[in-house]
Amino acid sequence: MLFYVLSSVLVSMNAEAEFVPAKRIYKSQGLHPDLVRRSSRVSFSYDSGAVEVAYMVNKNGQVSDVRVLKSTQEKFEKHAIELVRNYTFDPAQLGSIPTSSIVRETIVFLLDRSKIANTNWFHSNDGDSQDDRVSGLLAVFHEYVSDQDQAQAETVLVSMRNIRSRSFDRLVQMELAQLLFSEVFNEPQLRFDSLQTLDWLQRLDYEGKKDLDAQTRLVIRVNLLTELINRSRYVEAIELYETMSKEEQVIRKFVSAVEEIQQIQKSADPIQQTVLISDSGDGHHRLFKRSFSVELESGNLDQIELRCDTKFTRMEFEPDKMYAVPKRWGDCLLSLLGAPGTKGTLLEQ
Repeated sequence: MLFYVLSSVLVSMNAEAEFVPAKRIYKSQGLHPDLVRRSSRVSFSYDSGAVEVAYMVNKNGQVSDVRVLKSTQEKFEKHAIELVRNYTFDPAQLGSIPTSSIVRETIVFLLDRSKIANTNWFHSNDGDSQDDRVSGLLAVFHEYVSDQDQAQAETVLVSMRNIRSRSFDRLVQMELAQLLFSEVFNEPQLRFDSLQTLDWLQRLDYEGKKDLDAQTRLVIRVNLLTELINRSRYVEAIELYETMSKEEQVIRKFVSAVEEIQQIQKSADPIQQTVLISDSGDGHHRLFKRSFSVELESGNLDQIELRCDTKFTRMEFEPDKMYAVPKRWGDCLLSLLGAPGTKGTLLEQ
């Protein structure tokens, strides 16, 4: 089972031989001048954000095939890629043999207020800080939502996302606003994305963090777990369920669903889920079974990447082909690369 752990290698134990994760031994100093490395947290001049990446560490300890899995803002992605490409590792070992492995890591970018305190753009014309501007926009947003004015509410959301110098807590507030928008105006995909992002942000480690209250966190996670099950995202569903094992009401509500998922994994019954290629040209899915195919409904799919615990491979997409994943590769992340907006169905069996 994979667990999201900041700045650590995420791998499973191989049943055939002891698997020793790769260990980072070197970080380059020749990085972007706005970046100052501190573990998996980075001081950034003008904003706060986070990027989750996956990359291969080969048997020589070198990093390659970096892929952004998600981010709070696109502008951070190139900096995250730059950081991890400068890493050097002691390679993973399977038994006593050096082997390639996949690392997943979340990099947190922290707003460095010491660099912006005296800059003109950090303040609006009336002297308010950017955080104060977000507060004002949030108030206006809630008025439009109450009035059922979808167009104006969406305009305010866009304005908030264009503000620079946002703290992490403001990111959480803005994501909560987007979640409210999605529920009021019936935007299911936006709702799912917001639930995922809110859960992700609450699991990150950053300075000055202010957690949401326990009840709000629980409501978000219960709704996310429901969405993951309904969308057949069973790997993520099981992981999330296990992190909430101390919540008795969650156990009671989902225990039968989780038992059914476990039976599905053991059975030969196929499962399917909708796949959608994002604006960045990729879509990511954690594989639940050991073979899969992709049926296109629209658009174009060019390549398939598999990032497994002990294996990375890239291949051309072949329609109607059933791809088999050897069990010895471990847990796998499937990346579909193609034209933005491409839609299809992932069939696993």
